[in-house]
Amino acid sequence: MKRVGKILSLVMLMVVLSTSLGFAGTLNLMETYPADGATGTAIENVSVKLYFDTDFTEEKVGKENADAFKLFGPDGTKLPIRVLYPPKEDGVVLVLLDTTYDGDGDGSPDYMNAVQNSEYKLVISANLMDDEGNRLGQDKAVRFTTINQSLSMGVNMAMMTVMMVGMVVVSSKQTKKQVEEMKKNGEIDTFNPYKEAKRTGKSVQEVIALHEKEVAKKEAKEARKAARDEDDEYEWIDINTYRAGKPRTVREGGSSYITGRKAIAEAKKAEEEARKAAKAAQKRNVKKGKGKKK
Repeated sequence: MKRVGKILSLVMLMVVLSTSLGFAGTLNLMETYPADGATGTAIENVSVKLYFDTDFTEEKVGKENADAFKLFGPDGTKLPIRVLYPPKEDGVVLVLLDTTYDGDGDGSPDYMNAVQNSEYKLVISANLMDDEGNRLGQDKAVRFTTINQSLSMGVNMAMMTVMMVGMVVVSSKQTKKQVEEMKKNGEIDTFNPYKEAKRTGKSVQEVIALHEKEVAKKEAKEARKAARDEDDEYEWIDINTYRAGKPRTVREGGSSYITGRKAIAEAKKAEEEARKAAKAAQKRNVKKGKGKKK
C-alpha cells in the first residue's frame, strides 16, 4: 500500500507541475529599432520600435504599462514620451519622444527636440505586461546616439564639391577634345606668325603673305567644290525633268474633252469685228452727205 501511495503522489505531482508549466507564458524582447548601441539616429521624430514575441493592445495593457517605459536624455534627464500599440503590427510597441509635451503648463507645446551627436537611453521595466498577463521579468535598456549633423553636413558639402570638380574636369576635357578636333579639321585657324617666323627663319611679313596665299587657295578649293556640288544637283534635276518642244493643244495631246471656250472666243471676236465695220461705214456715210450739200 505504501508503494502504491508513493506512486500516486508522484503522478499527482507531475500533473500539477505540467499544468503550471502549461499556463505559464513568456514575454521576450526580440529586436529593437534603432538597435542597442546604434549611431547616426535622426533627431527628427526620435522613437524606438520594440518587437516582442507576444501581443499588446492599448485597451488591455495601456494603463498597466503607463510607467513601464522611461526615456533619458544626454544629461540623464527623464524626457516626456508617448507609447503606441500599432493595431496592425502584432507584438510591436512604439515609444516616441513627445515633442508637443506641455511641461511648463502654459497651454502651449514645448516642441522639445533631440540634440545632435548625443546618447539617449530607453529603459523597459521588468513589470511590462502583455495581453496574456505575462511579464518581461527583468529590466531592458536600449542606448542609441543621434546623428552628428555638423559632420554629416561637412561630408555632404565635400561630396558635392568633389562632384562639381569632377564635372568641371570632364567638361574641360570634352571641350579640349572638341577644340582639337576642330583644329584638325581646319575649322579653327591657329596660325601664329611669330612662332612660324621663328620656326622657319623667315620674316613675319613673308610668313603672313604665305599664310594668306594658302588660305586663299583653300577657300578657292572649297568654292570649286561647292560649285561642283551645285552643278551635280542641277544635273540631277535636268535628268528627271522633261521639256516640251512647243505648246500643244488639248486635242493634240490626245484629249477629246470640249470646253467650248474656243467657240465663245471666236463669237466675241466676230462680234467685235462687226461692230468695228459698222462704225467705219457710219463714218463714211457722214462724210459723203456733207459733200452733196455743198
